[in-house]
Amino acid sequence: MSYKTKSEARAAGSLIYFTGKACPKGHCVPRYVSTGACSECVSEARRSRDIKSKRCPKCSSTYTGRRCSCRPKRKRTEVEKATHRTAMKKWREDNPEKYKAYRLSRRAENIISLSKRYAKEANIAPISVTASELREWLSAQPQKCMICRRENIELVIDHDHHTGTLRGMLCRFCNRLVGIIEKHDKLLSAAKDYLQATAKII
Repeated sequence: MSYKTKSEARAAGSLIYFTGKACPKGHCVPRYVSTGACSECVSEARRSRDIKSKRCPKCSSTYTGRRCSCRPKRKRTEVEKATHRTAMKKWREDNPEKYKAYRLSRRAENIISLSKRYAKEANIAPISVTASELREWLSAQPQKCMICRRENIELVIDHDHHTGTLRGMLCRFCNRLVGIIEKHDKLLSAAKDYLQATAKII
């Protein structure tokens, strides 16, 4: 069961509630009972705080993140953790479509972030789309490898390493195979010649 108002959620002991309306930034996600803040806005604020360096007023040292090491983080009690898990589970069960859209949104953001990091290390072009464009592209892709056609298998995004253009969803084996063929374009024809030549050997 999901709670539409803060008072209902507080009375039931839930840490979150969902009004069904988007926040001023356009996030249609649950809000926290304690502050009424949108959970996605809070996550964005935390990520931005993690980047900026600050000076601790207590020990005068510079730190990044939410708090200085001289101020230990308050740990949630087991009751609070259990209540939060139960509330999140109920929200996922009551709002499967919203949860699917939320996971797709976070997945797109993570993919772009990892693509930029890997592209810098491997000296290749990262994925050249925004998070919203990637979400639309992912939702339209078939849930099977576009080469071997296997289903119910982990898929990864294949993109052009020179231009960053998205090409399709592949399993990890086929994605590695495409990468090898791209780097060694004569390897495929050489492998075919080898198989034809050795097929006659008994």
